[in-house]
Amino acid sequence: MLFIISFLNRLYCWLFVKLKTILLMCVLFVALMIIAVSLYFGNKQNESMINQKQDTKSIASVTASNQPPVSRVDLNKHNQMNDCWVAYQQKVYDITAWLPRHPGSAEAILPYCGTAEEFEQAFTEKHGTSKAKLLMKVGVFIGEFETKGALSQ
Repeated sequence: MLFIISFLNRLYCWLFVKLKTILLMCVLFVALMIIAVSLYFGNKQNESMINQKQDTKSIASVTASNQPPVSRVDLNKHNQMNDCWVAYQQKVYDITAWLPRHPGSAEAILPYCGTAEEFEQAFTEKHGTSKAKLLMKVGVFIGEFETKGALSQ
């Protein structure tokens, strides 16, 4: 009888250890699945947001390419924190959304909102051409800058 009790006790301990191990493995598996699913859908959401931004920029670019060039007078109207256009390399960009995120502060750019040569000179002095692609990425292309007659305006 003692033998049977000892056997059952060992069997119980063995099963208890195995069940704990199996339970732990199940918990880890579920946790990993949750992480994998959240990463997958998180990346899908980020891709969707990037594609949506690129689509918006593409629409703006197509619309802008059908528009007449932006005159100096029109550019000068967009010279505020909540409405900031700049011209760089004869192209006009709306950088309003970028102002609060600019690492050097919005105040560094604000004096150049609504300008062409002034912005391009300040931008080039500060960054050279190293940030030109970033400017074109964060800014929404509005249209070509009207250079004809620019000195007389």
